[in-house]
Amino acid sequence: METFVNHTVEKIRDFHISDSFGGLSTCMSEYYSIYPAESLRNATMELIIKTHKSLSTIKGADHKVTTGNIVCRFEKFLKEKDEEFVDKVLSANVSQSNWECAWKRCFEVFAHRKKKVSTFASAIDQLFHIGEPENGKRETLINGSVRKLLNNEETFRNGVKWINRFKLETLKEEEFEKIFYNSFIFENGRACVSHLFISHEDKLRGLQILDDCFARADNKKEPKNKDEKAFLKSITVEKLPGLIQRLAHAYGIDIEEHKFYVCKAIFIQKMKNTYNFMDKSYFELHVLQTLKDRDEKYKLDFLEVISSDKKYAYCWAKHLEISQENMPSFLKKL
Repeated sequence: METFVNHTVEKIRDFHISDSFGGLSTCMSEYYSIYPAESLRNATMELIIKTHKSLSTIKGADHKVTTGNIVCRFEKFLKEKDEEFVDKVLSANVSQSNWECAWKRCFEVFAHRKKKVSTFASAIDQLFHIGEPENGKRETLINGSVRKLLNNEETFRNGVKWINRFKLETLKEEEFEKIFYNSFIFENGRACVSHLFISHEDKLRGLQILDDCFARADNKKEPKNKDEKAFLKSITVEKLPGLIQRLAHAYGIDIEEHKFYVCKAIFIQKMKNTYNFMDKSYFELHVLQTLKDRDEKYKLDFLEVISSDKKYAYCWAKHLEISQENMPSFLKKL
């Protein structure tokens, strides 16, 4: 069989040299038809490996197109077979060395394709079992390959699509913060993750990441990691409360119910806006309505907003029944 592999590689090489690919389809059909089901998967990987090695010696030869064709022809051939045959092909064992080498060649082809992942996902998944890796080492290699895509703006979109399409849940969990932060840093990043973070748990976790980030920044603490640091370079800290509020509204999540740190900043900003721009009589009615059934901490935050007018703030403190013990320091001497 090795002789037939080498013979097929030579044919493919000749197609490239003569720049005539009319016979490639027939060549691939003959190749797949000669192998028994149990050997077909391994034979396809060997063909990918040896074809790449051969074409690498030809100046200007595009091995990526040919590698893609080999994988897609593999899928097309299986579509013409019955279920029993296909099961034998896909369940056949392949050596770790062949798997790793073929994976490397195929991933560099498919990882950067601009076409939708769905156009080649089935073919490459049949060959490498991406969604259900056959052992831990292969899962690590798959996740490691896709992980690299998440660091670069040009490949971020594809990385997210691979995670989503092949349900790489372990990788998603490990890189959740990186993906979430980069979705704000990279152009069109939010659109990329729109189909990845869809559960209530994912949305809440994303908001909590932003809230924790704001809490550290607000308290002059160092960013948690390099991903948070990069994110804070892309947005001013002052804009974070508004961003969190907008996302929470879009997600239908009550951040006050979850006791987010940012709630205080949002409350104070709203109060500042009403204090500065609303007629005083309407402002006071608004305050009474807003502070109704609120914890005392909100009342104290409100007093901070109007602290520039200490007498006015003191009158409010008495009206809100703030105890002397909890009276803000700027009002204790009045």
